Amino acid sequence: MRVNKFILVERKDGSAELRLACVENHCDMLDKGEACLGGGLFEVNEERKQVVMWEKSFDFGYPKFAERNVCLDDDYEGYDFYYVPDLFLPKDEEYRVSVEVIG
Repeated sequence: MRVNKFILVERKDGSAELRLACVENHCDMLDKGEACLGGGLFEVNEERKQVVMWEKSFDFGYPKFAERNVCLDDDYEGYDFYYVPDLFLPKDEEYRVSVEVIG
């Protein structure tokens, strides 16, 4: 079953690229030879311009947002990104992820 999933891919400059896709497995978003820094599930709220991420990847574990500068090559300019470890918690600023849109 295809589900909205995300991964963090390690880049040569030490940053991480955030990839969002509707796939069966997290590994479907990874190219040969790339290193994954974790992943999980996500949902986009177009009205609020928010991307909310949660959970962890079965294959790659929890996302390591705090360890890297995160960039996204996509159409999410002006969106706020949150990683919420527990969906019953409010989307507080402490869960906000700094993502630079480069696309």
